[in-house]
Amino acid sequence: RSRQVLVQAWDDEYVASWQPTLVVHLACLTPDRMQPGGEAEFAATNASLSERGLALRALSSVRGFLLASSGAATLVGTEAPLAAHPYALQRRRDEESTLHSEAVPSVVARAWSVSGPYCTRPEAIAFSDFVHQALRGGPVRVRARGRVLRRYVDAGEFLALTLNGLAAGRSGLVDSTGPLVEVRDLAAEVARILGATVEAAPESPDVRADLYYSDSPAMAQWAAEQGVTLMDLEEQIRFTARGSGDQT
Repeated sequence: RSRQVLVQAWDDEYVASWQPTLVVHLACLTPDRMQPGGEAEFAATNASLSERGLALRALSSVRGFLLASSGAATLVGTEAPLAAHPYALQRRRDEESTLHSEAVPSVVARAWSVSGPYCTRPEAIAFSDFVHQALRGGPVRVRARGRVLRRYVDAGEFLALTLNGLAAGRSGLVDSTGPLVEVRDLAAEVARILGATVEAAPESPDVRADLYYSDSPAMAQWAAEQGVTLMDLEEQIRFTARGSGDQT
């Protein structure tokens, strides 16, 4: 069933007159949006988006603030490729600004790897890409030469979980977690469920493992407190497939 959503151009006076009570700050350019030689413009745009978003906490009507962040924030100061990227640096600053404020209850929903049917660039994310490949008849191709480990949670469920906690007056940092899966096993599971085959590059022991996930217990704790059971990996695959435009 289709829904209509009003998208309003940003206007400070309009936002204030609307008197929001809960603010969800999602706006941030991701690394793939940075054009060659455009690092300064990219950084300035994200800084402006962050300033606008964080400023909403000062409105007298606001009772809670949620920042959607990224696991990239944890890479700053490491040897990871994104460690010095303006995106990771901005995410780190946003998290610190959000968590160090006592103005209103504030939650950082730090997403690492998420699934779901509303991915706008499925080819850029392994989970969505695998599902779309399978729905098109396969095969599901895995090109990674090394070991790749991820934890997936449905994006909508993760946002709802953290937003519900915020609405109840909770503050803090919640890392997305979920079932730990190696990318080749993920491809095999997608193929099994959706009736496709797999073509995977052999895993090379000479390639450094890609370990991008969190072991934080916070998400599971919040889910238990709210009496919520999050989708397992098979349910996430089926839900993503049902909402895919390719399944027609």
